[in-house]
Amino acid sequence: RLMTDQPGKKSSYQSQLEAEEEFPANQACNPFQKKTNEIHLKNTNWKLGSWLWKLAGRSAVENWQKRWFVLTKDEKLITYSKDQASKILGVIELDNVLSIQTDSTNKPHSFSIVTQVRTYHLFAEVGEERDRWFETLAPLLDRLKTKRNTTQYTQKEGYLWKKGGKNKNWKRRWFVIKRETLVYYVDDQCNKERGYIILNKIERVESCSDLDAERPNSFNLHTPERIYNLAAPTQSEQE
Repeated sequence: RLMTDQPGKKSSYQSQLEAEEEFPANQACNPFQKKTNEIHLKNTNWKLGSWLWKLAGRSAVENWQKRWFVLTKDEKLITYSKDQASKILGVIELDNVLSIQTDSTNKPHSFSIVTQVRTYHLFAEVGEERDRWFETLAPLLDRLKTKRNTTQYTQKEGYLWKKGGKNKNWKRRWFVIKRETLVYYVDDQCNKERGYIILNKIERVESCSDLDAERPNSFNLHTPERIYNLAAPTQSEQE
């Protein structure tokens, strides 16, 4: 469902867009105009699409930007500047999403998409639009989490030390290889999942010299999103 403004009344957000000339006034709430509609009809690889407001991640001040979001059938969330005819600004693979939750921002109809490297703060212009994203994404994320946690596919498990991505503290985590995923938990009870790494996204495994490493028996996993710093309890476990 697409959202339209009340006749003759402009929201503060639409006025902002007109001032920035990012979305012309006659297009901001009508992405299915003739040209765009033809593109959408040709592209059937999507489950859900709508306008959402996104908080810019690198802005020094609070800066909300209106973006066209599309959830594809191959479980990717793609962000466009205007519509599917415009430039792709970002791609979030659902495999990398930890959760979807209500947001603590002061915006109405807001929610967050939490990944291992970033939290995306979003809001819809009406509550029904936000609910549609929740109802669509939540079961997909639950299915992916269940797949990661299927114990019959466990190939290897054990404790490793992991360096935090933000606070840089080392914490002991229980790691389990399941199918194509390396999942890590708070402890060996596997009740609290803290994150995961898709194995086919690991570009390089790097062994660290004990002289240079912060902890003995260290090694690094290089992925496109980040470098995971890990340490085994013994040299044999590291190998």
